[in-house]
Amino acid sequence: MICSIVITYNPNEVLLKSIDELVCQTDFVLIIDNNSADKAILTEIESRHIDRVKIICNEQNAGVAAALNQGLDYAAKNNFELILTMDQDSVLLPDCVERLLAALNGNEKIASVGANYKNIDSKKNYKFVDALITSGNLVWVDKALEVGGFNSELFIDGVDTEFSFKLIDAGYKLAYVFSAEIEHSIGEIITVKTFFGKRKLQYHSPLRYYYIYRNYEYLKKKFGKSHKAYLAKLGLAHWIDRTFNVPKHSDFKEKKKMIKQSKADAKAMWDKI
Repeated sequence: MICSIVITYNPNEVLLKSIDELVCQTDFVLIIDNNSADKAILTEIESRHIDRVKIICNEQNAGVAAALNQGLDYAAKNNFELILTMDQDSVLLPDCVERLLAALNGNEKIASVGANYKNIDSKKNYKFVDALITSGNLVWVDKALEVGGFNSELFIDGVDTEFSFKLIDAGYKLAYVFSAEIEHSIGEIITVKTFFGKRKLQYHSPLRYYYIYRNYEYLKKKFGKSHKAYLAKLGLAHWIDRTFNVPKHSDFKEKKKMIKQSKADAKAMWDKI
């Protein structure tokens, strides 16, 4: 049996479509809400799917990882074999879960499979990867518990990467399933002027940048030897972003401060361990 886990924080109407699909493709849907200001959409979902959806409303925003652990704990206590983790703005396409499950059951070494969110066309069914994103991730409950679940210290960003690394280091494999597709939002997009004309860039708040860089530094310290190549590629992407994209943001100075602070705080996190 599969329990879908959706973490919400001030969701929009896309969540309605997402839950409709999850109800069709999985056995049960658990929504963990991290103290949204407006719960009207959650109320509507509850009225639509009263027997198939449970909503837990946290009194404070403890972060994505802590909420995922709540969901994992619920799934384990209620004898679900698998969890499907989803972002609030992602929507399954038809037969997505069926195709994820087929890949997962086809190889006993695979602990987790991820949906195709990049619209990659391939003749292969799946490929092994070093990390999967949270959204569209189908994972065995016992394997998730074996590696300690999700690291709540990270709060947001890097949570999925750290979880993926722990599964691989435990001897399991991860697979990206091309035939299992989801619609996945990459967040807010802004348009900026450059020497070459207007460009569209992904935008994150200064606080989000803090977590992105703090958690990256933490991952380097924890997994720098076992996942060196992946982290080097991720580090290059971060360098390109802060060198060429961030300076074009109106809140560049605040982001620069946050990135600087993140390195010191990552060291403090690691020293605690």
